[in-house]
Amino acid sequence: MESGGDKKVPGWYKIVSVMIAVLVFVSTLVTKQHVIVDVIGGVAVAELTWFVSCRTNGWKIYRNLVRKAGGENGK
Repeated sequence: MESGGDKKVPGWYKIVSVMIAVLVFVSTLVTKQHVIVDVIGGVAVAELTWFVSCRTNGWKIYRNLVRKAGGENGK
């Protein structure tokens, strides 16, 4: 699994995903459920988790757990 530039994920899907993420950020800020520091912290934690997962092959462990649980059509 490669970080960034994965050819299997269509460009339109990436764009829609970013748009949804931004809308979630804005909605939580506008409704005063969180402050900007929460959003920045959340993005930082997500990026750090992605970085560690890619460097340690943690994604393979997750994939295997999902498969054992019957996800991904049991492949």
